[in-house]
Amino acid sequence: MSISSYESRIARIFSSDKEVFNFISDIRNFERFVRNDIITDWQADKRSCNFRVPTLGNINLYVTDTKPDSRIAFSGTILNSNPFSLYFLISGISDNSAEVKVTLDADLNPVLKMMAEKPICQFLETLVNEMEKYNGWRDIKV
Repeated sequence: MSISSYESRIARIFSSDKEVFNFISDIRNFERFVRNDIITDWQADKRSCNFRVPTLGNINLYVTDTKPDSRIAFSGTILNSNPFSLYFLISGISDNSAEVKVTLDADLNPVLKMMAEKPICQFLETLVNEMEKYNGWRDIKV
């Protein structure tokens, strides 16, 4: 198997880098960015979640590392055996504006890579689109 890397475009968020970081650091808030037609069976606590993507199966995800206001790293598994990492890179532009780029690195065999490439790219695009539309960055779940 080999590492495959997928990157989102850079999203422009109308909130501070600190607010974006605090919001994304609580994994329960992810549910606000993913559509029900993409994921099902969502379960989460502050540091981890699991859900199902119809074309990929069960996915487990948990926070592994943070650098305040600039980087959040998550690790997980697809199909209970294929490891992947998800990174949010946050750059402050002004007091009420930030940019976010999402990267997903996955250890995939060639067959799984073929099956997963389109859903992964669609997931990343949907994620940054929803992040750009969202305006409740101060509304962190408790």
